[in-house]
Amino acid sequence: MGMVGGYRPQLDGLRAVAVTLVLLGHFALDRTVIGHVGVRIFFVLSGYLITGILLQARDAREAGQAQPLRHFYIRRILRLWPAYYLLLGVALIANIDNIRSVAPWHLVQASNILFAWRNAFVPPVTAHWWSLAVEEQFYLVWPLVVFFLPRRWLVPAIIAAIGMANVGRAFIPMDDIAYLTLPFMSFDALAAGALVTVAERRGPMPGWLLPGTLLLGAITLVVLLLPLPFGLNLHLSEALTAPLFAGLVALAASGRTPSWLGRVLCWPPILYIGRISYGVYLYHLFILLAMWKLDETAAFLAHHRMVMFLIGSAATIIVATASWYMIERPINALKRRYPFP
Repeated sequence: MGMVGGYRPQLDGLRAVAVTLVLLGHFALDRTVIGHVGVRIFFVLSGYLITGILLQARDAREAGQAQPLRHFYIRRILRLWPAYYLLLGVALIANIDNIRSVAPWHLVQASNILFAWRNAFVPPVTAHWWSLAVEEQFYLVWPLVVFFLPRRWLVPAIIAAIGMANVGRAFIPMDDIAYLTLPFMSFDALAAGALVTVAERRGPMPGWLLPGTLLLGAITLVVLLLPLPFGLNLHLSEALTAPLFAGLVALAASGRTPSWLGRVLCWPPILYIGRISYGVYLYHLFILLAMWKLDETAAFLAHHRMVMFLIGSAATIIVATASWYMIERPINALKRRYPFP
């Protein structure tokens, strides 16, 4: 199941997998890295999709048919800002989790910088917004790189970004929040997705892609389980997940996943979760906070985390569905006024 009229359904399936891992990590398995794994998948997907759009736009510009670059930014704003700023506005009015004390950082979508500076997620209910801020910062810079860097320098720039992230993580203590939240710490995942786009444009994906991805996945699992010194597991697993998820995205985009996995990723409920995954991600910690505030259920949920996962996920999907139909989709329809590429 590959491209269908430009739409690649398995990528929505991967979005659903990514956001499910985040929900599982925050609602049930908060002492594991599983939520972060979901975020890394999102980053690779973003790097892949955005770079593809930008390269198509560059081709059109060089053929004298380009839409202005500002259309790219307008379309990103229409997709991401309405739900984000509505939620932030409600949170500020109600002063949820004392969010007013750090409001400017969240207003300018620099949550990740705030968390790194304070070495604390403040307020905790916005902890997941670090990745949204990283993506916004990526959207500011990456179009300029893709549009104006000579084509022969694009792959070296992508490789340099991957190297920058891996070197940067080696110099920041793993127990510092900056290890995760500074923008360049995630450049390897975003750049790995970009590299898939460049490779895809140069011809069919190689036959070893599936066995290579499976082998890399097995190596990553082994690395996570090995009792390596000085947290070397985390350093190595961070380095390995970028190419691993790039392989998964390449397989999904080309429709070359195993048939059973393709069917799962294209199952309509999975596709729906993928479609509303932005809202699911945006709202889920606010749902979690509300669950902890309910005195009648908090004690029970504290000892039944999988129940919390099921209830919290269902509640989050309901809220995200309302957001999709009432806010996101109607505003998203305005993008047709700003075609790009």
